[in-house]
Amino acid sequence: MFFVQGGKLSITDYGTDGKSMNNAHEVEIPAGAPPIFPAGAHQVKNVGDTTVKVVFIEPYVTCQPCGDIEGYVSPFEVAPQCYKVLAEDDNWITGLMTMEVGATDPVHHHKDHLIYVLEGDEVTIYPNGDEGAAMSVPIKAGAGIPAPMDAPPFFKHSLKNSGTVPIKMLFFEAKTPKPATFVPPPAATSASLGPFNFASGLPDCCTANPEAYSVLAELTNFRLVEMKVPAGGADKPHDHPSHSMYFLKPAKLEITDYDADGKSKNNPHVAEVPAGACPIFPAGAHQVKNVGDDEAQVLFIEAFPTCQPCGDVPEMISPFKVAPQCYKILAENDNFYTGLMTMEPGEEDPVHHHKDHLIYVLEGGEVTISGFGGDPMVVPMSAGAAIPAPMSAPPFAKHTLKNTGSTTLRLLFFEMKL
Repeated sequence: MFFVQGGKLSITDYGTDGKSMNNAHEVEIPAGAPPIFPAGAHQVKNVGDTTVKVVFIEPYVTCQPCGDIEGYVSPFEVAPQCYKVLAEDDNWITGLMTMEVGATDPVHHHKDHLIYVLEGDEVTIYPNGDEGAAMSVPIKAGAGIPAPMDAPPFFKHSLKNSGTVPIKMLFFEAKTPKPATFVPPPAATSASLGPFNFASGLPDCCTANPEAYSVLAELTNFRLVEMKVPAGGADKPHDHPSHSMYFLKPAKLEITDYDADGKSKNNPHVAEVPAGACPIFPAGAHQVKNVGDDEAQVLFIEAFPTCQPCGDVPEMISPFKVAPQCYKILAENDNFYTGLMTMEPGEEDPVHHHKDHLIYVLEGGEVTISGFGGDPMVVPMSAGAAIPAPMSAPPFAKHTLKNTGSTTLRLLFFEMKL
């Protein structure tokens, strides 16, 4: 537990038969206290003069250990100026991260953890410590953030307080290991080729062109990439798996294809694509030049070579079927949907399921997630934010959403079908 606001409580315990033990006893607990309560039934009464506010975690009965991490780097050891252990038992750590404006921490690991924002307005995440893959995340006091280790940005990273006020984040993190259960994100087979090792011998887009292509978010199975090429700019030859795209801005692009041996076909051809278009490009190598008058900005996903199906969801409720007024399929192939969710202020959708998906915020200020078995989660949003949403994290697998912000909410998402 963590007492966000302290107070005076009267607690009456209940026996294993569910009957009161009639042993009311008072405890006065200050703000910031992190007690660990044993399992058991009770009834609580606030006998103080102020509101008591407490956050706490409860593992489900199906809770499983996260697994060992090879070369594990603890944030508490490498950045003790930022990370403090407030309390711990055999299974969980209650931690506090404090970071001043502009400060950074070194690369470190995490297991599954849940975050509660006490203070702060923005943090930048560098997955694997890669500054070229920086992800800026707006935060605000009272927000809860699920941080599963199978979402690479949360598993291994460094952080920077890129906001305007100090950050204080409380987190509850799993400790218990179990060997050989965690599969880390795919590693590069060659430093020059990136994580794909294409038969053409050409590198992937991000490895070949870090100035133009950046990873906004990723899961174990696939990643969300943003391409930005200025007018007149061109990238270097590179290869792709099949990739579902979304054009944030209209673009006029000259594309030259490369063959299976990594050699140019010398066939430049121009494609003029409007904003909002969502073509699905087949796998293959090419080089792109922006022959338009404005910057080209495009989003797309790429499945890793190790991508595995998510599996069946019993009694799957599709958001496209139960809330067609909010959810539209923009494009699809055998493996992925490109979807758009639009929701007006105060509007909400019915309970539905998702498989692994990656989200990009087009518009919106705040959404509240509920219906997943826990307390509602208020999530601040801003245009341009990217969110990894694995189905292994309960808030993302099954939920209902409500636009609790003051503006229209528009979320683009790429979701696995299998």
